[in-house]
Amino acid sequence: MSLKNIAIILNLTFISTLSAAVNPWDKTITQVTDSIVSIRVNAVRTFDTETSKVTQATGFVVDAERGIILTNRHVVNPGPVTADAVFSNNEEIEIKAIYRDPVHDFGFFQYDPKQLKFIHPKTLHLKPKLAKVGDEIKIIGNDSGEHMSILSGTLARLDRSAPQYQRGGYNDFNTFYFQSSADTSGGSSGAPVINQEGHVVALNAGANNRSSSSFFLPLYKITRALKAIQEGAPIHRGTVQATFDHIPYDQARRFKLSAEIEKEFRDSNQSNGLLVVTNTVKLGAADNKLLPGDIIISAQSSTQSLKNINRYEVLEIFFDEHVNQTVEVTISRLGELLTIPLLVENLHDITPDEFLELASGTFNNFSYQLARQTNLAAQGVYIANSGYMFGKVGINRGSVIQTINNIPVNNLDDFQSALSKLKQNEEFVVKYVSIGSPHLQQVSNAKFQTNWHLSQRCKRDDKQGVWPCEEIHWNSETKQPTSTRIQSLNYSDKYTQKIASSLVLVRASLPYHIDGQNYEHYSGTGLILDAKKGLVLADRNTVPIKMSDVNLTIAGIAEIPAKVVFVHPVHSYVLLEYDTKLLKGHQLKSAPLKSEPLEAGDSAWLIGYQSSNRLISERVNISSFEALSLPSPSVPRFRDANTNAITVNNPPLVASGVLLDKKGYVRAWWSNFELGNGETLDRGLPIKTIVSIRDQWLKKSSIDIYSIGAEFHPITLANAKKFGLNQSWMNKLQDVDNKPQVLKVIRRIAGSQAYDKLKDGDLLLAINDDVVETFEQLESKSNQPTVKISVWRDNQQLDYTIKTSRLSERGTEDIYLWSGALLQKPHRSLAVQHGIEPNGVYISWYWYGSPANRFNLSPLKRITELQGEKVENLEQFIKLTKKYSSDEYLSIRLVDIIGRESIISLKPDLRYWPTQRVFWDGEHWQNQLIK
Repeated sequence: MSLKNIAIILNLTFISTLSAAVNPWDKTITQVTDSIVSIRVNAVRTFDTETSKVTQATGFVVDAERGIILTNRHVVNPGPVTADAVFSNNEEIEIKAIYRDPVHDFGFFQYDPKQLKFIHPKTLHLKPKLAKVGDEIKIIGNDSGEHMSILSGTLARLDRSAPQYQRGGYNDFNTFYFQSSADTSGGSSGAPVINQEGHVVALNAGANNRSSSSFFLPLYKITRALKAIQEGAPIHRGTVQATFDHIPYDQARRFKLSAEIEKEFRDSNQSNGLLVVTNTVKLGAADNKLLPGDIIISAQSSTQSLKNINRYEVLEIFFDEHVNQTVEVTISRLGELLTIPLLVENLHDITPDEFLELASGTFNNFSYQLARQTNLAAQGVYIANSGYMFGKVGINRGSVIQTINNIPVNNLDDFQSALSKLKQNEEFVVKYVSIGSPHLQQVSNAKFQTNWHLSQRCKRDDKQGVWPCEEIHWNSETKQPTSTRIQSLNYSDKYTQKIASSLVLVRASLPYHIDGQNYEHYSGTGLILDAKKGLVLADRNTVPIKMSDVNLTIAGIAEIPAKVVFVHPVHSYVLLEYDTKLLKGHQLKSAPLKSEPLEAGDSAWLIGYQSSNRLISERVNISSFEALSLPSPSVPRFRDANTNAITVNNPPLVASGVLLDKKGYVRAWWSNFELGNGETLDRGLPIKTIVSIRDQWLKKSSIDIYSIGAEFHPITLANAKKFGLNQSWMNKLQDVDNKPQVLKVIRRIAGSQAYDKLKDGDLLLAINDDVVETFEQLESKSNQPTVKISVWRDNQQLDYTIKTSRLSERGTEDIYLWSGALLQKPHRSLAVQHGIEPNGVYISWYWYGSPANRFNLSPLKRITELQGEKVENLEQFIKLTKKYSSDEYLSIRLVDIIGRESIISLKPDLRYWPTQRVFWDGEHWQNQLIK
């Protein structure tokens, strides 16, 4: 190769390299990057179309002097949020929501520019008229969770319809959208769409991942709103409550558009179509005036006249400029020109800006955004989050309340007024519709209960960027239940007839998820232990914890309240009490109990309630009576242990019940045991334990329960011999029972003396020198403060004196809600199933959109330190939070259930997540706001 050719090649290579080095986009990207922010948002309440959540998105500075950031409406959210912006240098600053458009997908945050120390962003200017098909663009944003991503694309369309995301959720309408193949994802919502000159030509709003398409919102309405904010002027938004579509001329001809009008439109502008009415909202300004298929021709008022309207923004701006005025709109209806007078309504008036929080539910005025999707009027109260009171009777999110006790409910004021007339525990009738079936009115009964939760009403203040709340104090007087007369009911089955007067249907609802309980509603059978005292037995899969709202249904006729008086910490027994004065006529009877155990081969009748309130009976055969062995749940919660249980062949599906012998005696308690994932195991428990519980409770209203602090499982003597058990003990165990066995330690409970002295695999020999080989002997002989326990380990007998644990019969009675986390004392299941000693503060639950959710103060962990100080218990933790209340971030050390430590920094939010205490005062459950 000649030197000349080599020189040419080197020269071309240099030119190519130089060209790459001076890529015109490099300068553009450098100029705009400092003005683009990553936004971290806590949507603190489910509101209107949006749910509470923690999310991230993108925004960009459109007014550096005032600190105004533009992003999407679905980022700003229609409801209350807390948010931070992170600039390209990782400088973080708090931002507040100052505007979200009622219809279009844009909104504004604001920050204090004086608080920025290390970066000085510039204003990115909005240029709505520069967007052109074929232009190369960049989307710079927080894509797929990345702090800063740059995606390329080409503007393919400037006139596509607004994307439809989901029915019942937020959807933009009455606007064109731009389309590109940039393939953006969730985190880039609110990113600027930049042209090569560095101008913002659109706002990134959404994407279709299946087609790799991105959708951009034009800037026409955004620039008007921004100008109003900059001038301190109100943002006027008008509507006639109608949705329009842009259709091409050939389709308009099918609606009888005249050739003369078509020519006039074509001659006056470059658009290839017209606006046609697709629907109107009931009771709105256009209802029964504009009809689907009407083609918009012109609009006029006393001060303005617009002809040949074929763009959304032209008609919409006209409405914005005539709020609360009557205008005329000329339409073509099947070829006939008509001029329709319409009152332009204020769009902000039918966009909710406040919510009422009641019994953990969230309620707001039904919005125009949802009304247009459901063919309902924009009135009534929308259940954004059903909460405890409405949720437990099946009135769910997506319902619109229309009346309460036949009083019309058109808005939140009506809703609060109707409820304020009620007493605590008073039943009231709710009529409502679901947005999924808007013409099918439903009726339900709910019980007014506000003692469990904080009630407040919050209204948006855009100047402050927050939603100030006022606490609501409802009527504290309690509605006393009335007595119901019950006549005797007859059953064709004689065994059902014998026991029916001793059985009730028990329903329990849990207002909070504590002690590992994930479900809210339970039902099962209750057994009358003492009809004169109103004492009822239930299992712990019917009433899992003391913090429960319990009702008894008797014979399907009367429903009366009951309170939880005893929760067995080891076995599946709960005692309930009801007021016997509430029943007239039919007398409930104490169940006839017989302690003699059922054996394999015996016949019995299994009788109990199904959840549908149907009492069923079926003959069964006893298969076995053997040790109950239940798996450890993934979330630590109550699990029965150290007991034998009855199995039967093909048991019927009942929500717990009893096993009766042929003489009508209750010989076993049929119980459900939760296995997880909605599955349960049905087994019968010996009646002898129930008799002991009943007798102790009736004698002194308390039950002494001591525990060695270990779980056991029986093994055969042959198996015990393999562990080195000597012949002497083999003989002693055979002399005690004709079915000899040995109890082997399979788990020790943290915090007990047994945890330190016993070992897994130890064989239990005796307690206080009495040979023990059954669970019944184990419990009866260890039910005292101190015991001598003999075990076999490593080919020798070892004797220990162990102080047993006095177990609480009341369960968890005190919890705190802090920063959106539910905090409690570590419950016994943690010690039993994971060897966790009961110290520190246990996190049972957290709420979406809270600081706990944002900063990973997550369930199944314990708080052991706050700001470097050791956390010993709940009360001391709350004192520490007050001590450090002036600190913006709190350092919290955590330990998970397998012992791994971690540390987080959390920013509390007392405005939306105030500290609350829920506790049993000896008579009632109370919710106390901690200030």
